[in-house]
Amino acid sequence: MTFYFLEILLTAEELRKYDGSEGSPGTYLAILGEIFDVSAGNQYYGPGGGYSFFTAKDGSRAFVSGEFSEKGLTDDLEGLSHQDYLGLDDW
Repeated sequence: MTFYFLEILLTAEELRKYDGSEGSPGTYLAILGEIFDVSAGNQYYGPGGGYSFFTAKDGSRAFVSGEFSEKGLTDDLEGLSHQDYLGLDDW
């Protein structure tokens, strides 16, 4: 399965449209502000998929914290450790 990094700019509101649901323009997620098309894994990232909580947002904090609630699914990285940043870079 191949995911693609997209060189596009979307606001958070625009990104929310890419949740993989029927009629949505695709299935996207973001890490550190970089947008990835994960449509090839829609069964995992689309509605009802095991990783759907990452979709249509930049949930960078959750990738390293493991906190998959709305509070953790944020692009706010304040307070993360140096090791956490290295972990995000691995994604």
